[in-house]
Amino acid sequence: MITKIISGLLGASIVLSSNLVDARTIWLPGKTNGGSWLAVETTPQPTYDPSTGLTYFSYSIQNGQRYKTHQASTWYCYQGIVQKNPNFKYTNGIESKIPEWSVDSLEVGGESPIVTADSEASLNLLKAVCAVVNP
Repeated sequence: MITKIISGLLGASIVLSSNLVDARTIWLPGKTNGGSWLAVETTPQPTYDPSTGLTYFSYSIQNGQRYKTHQASTWYCYQGIVQKNPNFKYTNGIESKIPEWSVDSLEVGGESPIVTADSEASLNLLKAVCAVVNP
């Protein structure tokens, strides 16, 4: 199901890293500003929490021989597209105009790194996640 949504959204340049029967990792077109490739993980599928306005998802990043999978959340999915979710409330008072997400799996002391979606790959990742979750 997610494969069909993403291929319709992003075109024919999607590459599946595993066989079609058990597709778990879908590599997205483009690279990050640092030259890395990004993939959306389909297991588990992205989910939306209406109480917080956050969309939770898993993604992978590959740079050379290094490959890591992260758990993340974004407040930039609303109505199936990349836009700020009005149900999300900023706690630090700083609101970014550029779409972004929090890398929850790297949280230290209650703080998670924030990734700005300022490259083709990072925007494609959010587009793919938002197309699946439609709050």
